[in-house]
Amino acid sequence: MSLMPVFSPYDTPVVFSETDTSEETGGVDAAITFTSQSIGAADAGRRVFVGVLVAALQGLTVTSATIGGQAATIHASNGADANEFFACIISAAVPTGTTADIILNLSETIADEIWSSIAVYRVLNLKSATAFDTASNDGADGSVSMSIDIPNGGFVIAGCSAIAGDGPLDIYTSTGVTESIESGPGVIGYAAALSAETNRSITFVPDFGTETTAAGVAASFR
Repeated sequence: MSLMPVFSPYDTPVVFSETDTSEETGGVDAAITFTSQSIGAADAGRRVFVGVLVAALQGLTVTSATIGGQAATIHASNGADANEFFACIISAAVPTGTTADIILNLSETIADEIWSSIAVYRVLNLKSATAFDTASNDGADGSVSMSIDIPNGGFVIAGCSAIAGDGPLDIYTSTGVTESIESGPGVIGYAAALSAETNRSITFVPDFGTETTAAGVAASFR
């Protein structure tokens, strides 16, 4: 009698899917809440990743976050122009439920208008919750260029936060990722089921508007 081979989790391909995107504009508060975001089917091994962008008329950062009540890890972050433009990649293990509130706690209470957006991804069979590589860069005129290493079978999430002098930048040309959302504070994208790659190029270039600085961030995983 022959036996079927037994595969360890290290041999099992990552299952990656985009489950939701959302945008919020805010008033005075010390947190931003995205309610009832889709996170896909429940699974004991599910980890939820979120690309986050925040653009404001004051400097701030995301200091902590929760996804479905679970404390999130901030894997990579970047702020530009005294943190008026901020981007980060977060995740948390969320085994139950099909929707989740995503709460971003800010370093400052918002005193003026703010734009924020997220892209939500469901991941199974993750080899490590620690980023394989991270990248960040600031760019002129709302444009950002980054390079990042990718593990075999892995994925990358990236974003760029910027607003123009006359309002948000929300039309971008992106390379190296598939766009999930173009919104008031910028653009978030991903690429999945990738072969191993050194210095994968990711760029975000706005199709209109001018801004002195933009904040870009990226993180890869397997």
